[in-house]
Amino acid sequence: MSETARTVNLTETFLDGLAAIQAYQGQAEAAKGRQLSSAIVDFACDVIGAFPHAYPRHHIPQHPDRDYRRAVFRRDYVLIYRVTENEVTFLLIYGARQNPPDTLPE
Repeated sequence: MSETARTVNLTETFLDGLAAIQAYQGQAEAAKGRQLSSAIVDFACDVIGAFPHAYPRHHIPQHPDRDYRRAVFRRDYVLIYRVTENEVTFLLIYGARQNPPDTLPE
């Protein structure tokens, strides 16, 4: 049973972060980088997209009224996304060992 079907959107900033992760992980073997980025997109679309409220809220001081969420993929990558009535928009992805950015792209 899934929640109401929502459109899943990947922002340019999210895709740029995903490309950087793919490039880094694919330095030794390009196929590993592609497999990782594909697994992250599958996680975002199939798992989070189906149940976006299953992950904890993520408080952003600049936007306290918006419903941001934070999901962690394989303990290594953090996905920040926003949930509205009709869509799930992935805003940012970064390594869990990195400091999160101060601001979110819109």
